Amino acid sequence: MSGLTIYGKNPVLEAVSSDIEIECLHVAEDQRRSSRIREILDAARNRGIDVRFHSRRSLSFISGNSKQDQGVAADVVAPGLMNIDQFCADPPDEFVIVALERIDNQQNLGMAVRSIHAAGAFCLVALGKARLHPLAVKASAGVLLKARVINGSPLSDAIERLREIGTAVFVLDADAEVDLFDHEAPARALYVVGNETEGIAESTRALADGSLSIPLGDDVESLNAAVAASLAAFVTRHSH
Repeated sequence: MSGLTIYGKNPVLEAVSSDIEIECLHVAEDQRRSSRIREILDAARNRGIDVRFHSRRSLSFISGNSKQDQGVAADVVAPGLMNIDQFCADPPDEFVIVALERIDNQQNLGMAVRSIHAAGAFCLVALGKARLHPLAVKASAGVLLKARVINGSPLSDAIERLREIGTAVFVLDADAEVDLFDHEAPARALYVVGNETEGIAESTRALADGSLSIPLGDDVESLNAAVAASLAAFVTRHSH
């Protein structure tokens, strides 16, 4: 199974206190006496979760964020998380994938994944230097841990693999002449939503089969990336 590592006292406590499957709980030795850590340890032991203690330095390598891990991390099972090769090895006959290109705001990322999953679509995450972390899990209301999420960095490689299995590629662009709501989704389709400030990368745009716009009022220039991703997922899924 695939998984991801979450960290921070509150996110980890929420995870160990729920029915989310956890492979291992990691705790910094110097945090054993913390009241919140003791609460986490009690919940973990009640569920029979494997607990390992580490030096602060060792824990930082596990969490990847020594400034915010608060001395605790957990390896969480996310059964819907896959890489692009796993997806392409046995794809559905029809699918909609909404790709999030360089969405650095983790709250936007989490909300987008929640909506894409609710629409019945796959989410392809192309984070660049960023990584999934507790803010994204929290913003998704935990949905990120069970959603069908494809790790597709770099996005150009993911697009090439998807093309090999007959996937059409579209980018969302405010200046596009074709309206998203007039678009009929092909059987296998990928829709790319760009970074909040920079939009779609030119290299990605060059790989697309077409561009689609979301009609906006005269006094609105753009939509939040999570909102745009939600619209793309629902509109295209229901045009199948």
